[in-house]
Amino acid sequence: MISEDAEKVAKKIQRDVKREGGLFEKSRGNVWQSGWPSYFMYTRELGLRWVQVLGGDRLTWQKAARFRYWSEHGVPIYMVKSYEEFEQVMSGSPNWFLHVTPSNRRLAEDRYALMGLPDPDPVNMAEHRLSNKLKTALTSLGWIFEKTHGNIHQVGWPDYFAFHPVHGYRWIEMKTPKGALQPTQVGRFNKWERAGVQIWVLNSLEYGALFREPNWRNFPKKKWDVKLR
Repeated sequence: MISEDAEKVAKKIQRDVKREGGLFEKSRGNVWQSGWPSYFMYTRELGLRWVQVLGGDRLTWQKAARFRYWSEHGVPIYMVKSYEEFEQVMSGSPNWFLHVTPSNRRLAEDRYALMGLPDPDPVNMAEHRLSNKLKTALTSLGWIFEKTHGNIHQVGWPDYFAFHPVHGYRWIEMKTPKGALQPTQVGRFNKWERAGVQIWVLNSLEYGALFREPNWRNFPKKKWDVKLR
């Protein structure tokens, strides 16, 4: 759980990033995301950043494991302890490893060994089978492929976050061939697109689409729309 002080720091950062037209959104909070950084950040100037706002001086071992796994694939993860240091930290290199203690590093080894395994059974088995096949294909090519959505903090988020050290990030929404985007997804995707974030939708294993222009606007949508703050 994020401490009250860390929440206050994050809200100040979110205010500033939003004022500049960027995103700073809460990410973690469910079984799919044990050890995820607490915030997803995107600005046109800096690009994608994952941010952990610390309420103490060190990382949990779950985060140490996840951060190690992501960093080996080039994902930029930054640690921030105060509002005053935010700009300085963001202008430098990822610094998460400075907050890992020797004891947490040892505990992280078992969790790290589980990274990259297929997702647990979801409600939609058709999408589950498709996404696990896609995960197998992409991870064999050096990508990470992580499930994202599933709680109140992430209404309308794309289903998966993928990252490659050369190709960068992909936000991916998985749909069955007859699937359509939900109103909350359309609202969220519009918001992210305005900030510069790119989103792809896949309804097959033709992952070559990930190397073309973002395509979410080409997919069927519900007849009504929503706006997200």
